Amino acid sequence: MVIGSLSLVGFPFLTGFYSKDVILEVAYATYTISGNVAYWLGSVCVALTAYYSFRLLLLTFLAPTNTHKSNLLDVHDAPPLMAVPLVVLALGSIFLGYLGKDMMIGVGTNFWGNSLFVLPHNLVLFESELIPQVEKLTPLVATLVGGGVAYLVNYPLGFALMGYRAKIGQVGRKLYTALNKRWFFDKIYNDFVGQGGLDFGYTVSWKRLDKGCFEVIGPYGVGQAFPMWSRHVSRLQSGVIYHYAVVMLLGLTLAIGLVALWDTLEFIVDPRFYFVFAITFLFTTVIPLHGIEGDNSYRGETKPTPK
Repeated sequence: MVIGSLSLVGFPFLTGFYSKDVILEVAYATYTISGNVAYWLGSVCVALTAYYSFRLLLLTFLAPTNTHKSNLLDVHDAPPLMAVPLVVLALGSIFLGYLGKDMMIGVGTNFWGNSLFVLPHNLVLFESELIPQVEKLTPLVATLVGGGVAYLVNYPLGFALMGYRAKIGQVGRKLYTALNKRWFFDKIYNDFVGQGGLDFGYTVSWKRLDKGCFEVIGPYGVGQAFPMWSRHVSRLQSGVIYHYAVVMLLGLTLAIGLVALWDTLEFIVDPRFYFVFAITFLFTTVIPLHGIEGDNSYRGETKPTPK
């Protein structure tokens, strides 16, 4: 844990030291506004990383523990199955950066060949070796500052009490609430994005589309419309001859009119209107007579038979 934490904070000559410093130095060597912003934000993140890493070490190995004594009875070293990979990773954290820096990211190295192609105007690795010494030492100073603040806040009793009093004060509680709630990003996301998505999924997608439009246009609407149309059509079978004659005359007149005037009507009547007419007929005829909410047979329920 100690080796991994020290490598994570970029302790000098460990693997994390070389990778972290190269990233920040290359960002600064671009000499652009975005590069400078990335460099200084990265340096602040280095201080924060050093703070929580040293805090972990102090609270684990040096500061008085707050755990129950019954839990201390089960504390033991890592078993070989876990210890062997940790030892291998620890050796890599100690030696890999020091031994492989020039081979992997050194100026002029051909280790990667053409697998990582960089355009000539983006070659700032050599320029990063020539930045001012102050900018080279800033990440190291940020590491030391973060570790020092972690030591003062968490280990000495006097500073720990001061930190505790600051945390239970009014300003400390508000700051703790803001940080503990991750600057209210989760609340904003849940209230404006997550809840909106859930409302859309229930109200629009499921209630109005799946159980509304698609049901009326789909199997439920067709299943309700065809029996109803059949009943209406069956009423035309009155058995009176002059009724049939009127229907045939109207149908013949309509057919002749469509054939004669089709060249004119095809520019006026869009064929897509037929689909709109069918959907409108379903919504205006099927739903008022056989609503989804009031149809118990659709839900698998049966109406009680009156005695």
